[in-house]
Amino acid sequence: MQNSPSKFRTSFWAVATGWTLLIFMLYSIPDSSISLLKDKAADGITTLITILFGSDINHDIISIADDIVQKALLTPFFAVLSLLFWVALYKSRHKPFKASAISFFISCVVALLFELYHLMFVGDKPLSIGLNIASALAAPAALLCIRWLKKRFPHAINRETISYIIFGVLTTLINLLVYGICYNTFKIHNLISNIIAWVAAVLFAYVVNKRFVFRSKTYTAAQTMHEFALFVGARLFSLAFDELGMWLMVNKLSLNGGISKIVMNIFVLLSNYFFSKVIIFKTERPD
Repeated sequence: MQNSPSKFRTSFWAVATGWTLLIFMLYSIPDSSISLLKDKAADGITTLITILFGSDINHDIISIADDIVQKALLTPFFAVLSLLFWVALYKSRHKPFKASAISFFISCVVALLFELYHLMFVGDKPLSIGLNIASALAAPAALLCIRWLKKRFPHAINRETISYIIFGVLTTLINLLVYGICYNTFKIHNLISNIIAWVAAVLFAYVVNKRFVFRSKTYTAAQTMHEFALFVGARLFSLAFDELGMWLMVNKLSLNGGISKIVMNIFVLLSNYFFSKVIIFKTERPD
């Protein structure tokens, strides 16, 4: 019977192999169908940008986003492929740099072979092989950079801060999306839209911060309510700061609502981490 580490390695090799087959299926699609997929993806990006920033956003930005989608539709797939192979190799006891080099090499070979296959048997248009290879290099390089930062700055770059940034970005996306839907789609007042977005983001943020970031444990309903009250109180403080900033930038300076929301969320993200780390999430012991 395989032990747990061996099963873990095997599962990652299986996932990496399955992901490779998925990419092969995409390369097997005719050029006309790929163009249709690119158009649909570009339309989705355009819709998202319009929801977030409104119809008054500069159309050059939309054109740039559409152009990126048209040229790099498959690029993220190779970043994920390279990461999967890196984890599988690393868990197979290869050193990080060696795992990065091998995963990049495998991804490059896959990109070249699939590109040749597509050109010879499926279509006559190349599928941005240069961007795909660059993406396959960037993914393990980013992992190596993060590992170096963790060793160099262990108190600043660790599981807690990295997971906070990841979930903070997700919380910010929820905040932006809900705000954009309320403000740009349903034409709800700027500040009311901001409050609705804040409520949605706070509920999501409390769950993920408690369980995954700070791993706080509460043993009674009273402890949980106290913790949640502190969390909401801190977020109310950041909401007031957010509302003030949005009022100044949107209502007084007439800046774009989506861009203003991004700027304010950077400050909110930093202040919320301070409150969560120092005040709110403490491991409680049962009385």
